[in-house]
Amino acid sequence: MLKKSLKHRDDLYVVSDRHEGILNAVRSVFPHAEHGFCVYHILGNIKSKFRGSARLVSWKFLQAARAGSVYECERYLSMLDYDDPRIRPYLEKIGNDKWSRAYASRNRYSVMMSNNAESLNAIFVTAREYPICKLVEFIVGTLQKWFCDRREAAAANHSRLSDHFESQLILSQSSAALMQVKPSCNFEFEVFDRKGRSYVVNLREGTCTCREFQLDGFIC
Repeated sequence: MLKKSLKHRDDLYVVSDRHEGILNAVRSVFPHAEHGFCVYHILGNIKSKFRGSARLVSWKFLQAARAGSVYECERYLSMLDYDDPRIRPYLEKIGNDKWSRAYASRNRYSVMMSNNAESLNAIFVTAREYPICKLVEFIVGTLQKWFCDRREAAAANHSRLSDHFESQLILSQSSAALMQVKPSCNFEFEVFDRKGRSYVVNLREGTCTCREFQLDGFIC
């Protein structure tokens, strides 16, 4: 049913844990999809297998996973090398493209964890004991209510963006006011942030060297 609804999509990206059954199912049903892994599950394995402060290792790994550029990702991986040099080979064995935004061959739009699926599991935990017809009826009814609620919320929203991204836009505007901009021409600019780091923004191509806009489609 899901395959029929989605049809063939060149940009399909699936995020899950590394359960063998899920890996096989994705390969079978969506052979052309890219399959990335939940960083929360990988982080749990790192903390149980390797040395280092759990808090600091967590921060460094999540920063590496969320980094927009390979340079930034490698910078945080180098920090992890000081905690335990075995962490990097472990991650490379999994595949850097499976957990890192910077190395991913397709956009995962900052979907780093499989918590949506786990939230659904929590909601349906009681219903899983129902007979199959009753279970399907419960799932359909729940989704129907969600879709209705969200349609009403969207209809009441007069912004072109969702509330979340409208708030992000306001925060970005405040941060942008503290940056220095040097134009190269009428469409390309060098931007310096408060830490002195520089990035090149090309309005004609819609790119920034931080790669955040290319990865998420939202202003960096």
